Amino acid sequence: DDTLGQAILSYLKNPLFAVENFFTPPEKVETLFWSFFSFGMAPVLSFALMPSIIFQFASRFLDLQHPIRWTLFFHYSAELAVLFAIATMGGARIILDKVAKRKSMPLILAIFLVTAHLSANIVLDSPLKNLLKPQFWREEPWMDNTRLVVSMVPKDASVQTQNNLMPHLSHRRQIYILPIIRDAEYVVFDLHPGQNDWNFYTDNLEIATA
Repeated sequence: DDTLGQAILSYLKNPLFAVENFFTPPEKVETLFWSFFSFGMAPVLSFALMPSIIFQFASRFLDLQHPIRWTLFFHYSAELAVLFAIATMGGARIILDKVAKRKSMPLILAIFLVTAHLSANIVLDSPLKNLLKPQFWREEPWMDNTRLVVSMVPKDASVQTQNNLMPHLSHRRQIYILPIIRDAEYVVFDLHPGQNDWNFYTDNLEIATA
């Protein structure tokens, strides 16, 4: 596998290769579009923050070994969300300065930004949609069972577990994610039906869900 240093050196030697990998496959372009669209495209006017925004995208898009980082979902856009929020305020300020004579412009701009954000959440598989699902609020029997099993693992023991349980067991020196076991003293997993495939995430999701 390529190291980070080798990858950087390769991109420096061939800048066109870096540009190509920044925009391909099309999934990356979709991520770019929806990222900007959900903030009403206002961040494109914030030139001061654009280098930081581009750098954040590049750190994900130029990583060819982890395609999951190319998507909008999970925690990979957390840092960008902060940059986009600040850039949106800067872009909105620029727009308002250009049309200062129109007193209704702040309201129009606010409605536009909210509409763009809500539209993106409706079109995409937004986590916010979970708030509308009854099962999101329902306490299921398997939850108590899982809490009980997790509570039985000693705090200083090494553990191997699945993706969604790792945060509940991570405060220890040694913890491994499926299917890596190594010298783990405890193996903790949950097989209740209807789980998301990413609960069993490994370096290769196809293997995890086979």
